Amino acid sequence: MSTDHLRWCRSEPGEICDGLAQLDPVPDLVERQSLGSDSNARISPIEEMRWLEYGQRLRKERRGVLRNGEGEVASVVLGAATAGGARALGIPAGRIEAGHWADLAVIDLEHPSIQGCEAETLAEALVSGADNGVVLGTYVGASWRESSGTHHGSTKSTDVTRKSPIPGKK
Repeated sequence: MSTDHLRWCRSEPGEICDGLAQLDPVPDLVERQSLGSDSNARISPIEEMRWLEYGQRLRKERRGVLRNGEGEVASVVLGAATAGGARALGIPAGRIEAGHWADLAVIDLEHPSIQGCEAETLAEALVSGADNGVVLGTYVGASWRESSGTHHGSTKSTDVTRKSPIPGKK
């Protein structure tokens, strides 16, 4: 596990009133943060991303505290949830790149919370307004796991034998 890394469990400290972490002015923060959840009440990576940004918004009393050079917030918090988590664990994952594990979430583009979003705004819509219901399933270790039902606000995954929603995949 990486020792030069910041790990945030945003929903759990919010529930027990630990306060809001100060995430600036660390210039390379985007590369050194990851997300997780200790919460037994709700496990939602999407909500963790939203709370990461929202907590900084509350602390600084302004929007877009965690935006990148292009003014995007979603790429920063998605990076924390993917590449940041992989870096913290010391594993080759978290990005689509040769030599990295290809564990992927499949998003339902017809889900009401993101339906009709353009490609350019999809990441922001996902992070700012969606919930676990948008996740159709995941590919983990080349195996399809369909999301079905919810338990305490978390999407439950089960192994299924039905066909993958991606053409050409079993």
